[in-house]
Amino acid sequence: MKNLSKISLRKASFSDIEFLWYLRNQPDVYRYSRVNRPVAWKEYINWTIPVILGLTSKNLFVIQRNLFPVGQIRFDYEEDKKS
Repeated sequence: MKNLSKISLRKASFSDIEFLWYLRNQPDVYRYSRVNRPVAWKEYINWTIPVILGLTSKNLFVIQRNLFPVGQIRFDYEEDKKS
């Protein structure tokens, strides 16, 4: 039998914030985070909105399986420090 699961990525949007916050506050996730504790909603909003708007050197994607969100991945880019 063939597995017909399709895995895809899409850029995170405002409609994903609650799902991403839920993921962020899972113990198996924050255990490995720079801030290894759950974060409050307001704190997460303050971090996430600039990322979604493209105002940071980060890209945030939602991982989907058959178009259903199942995870996230973030890419942090080093900023070019020319003087």
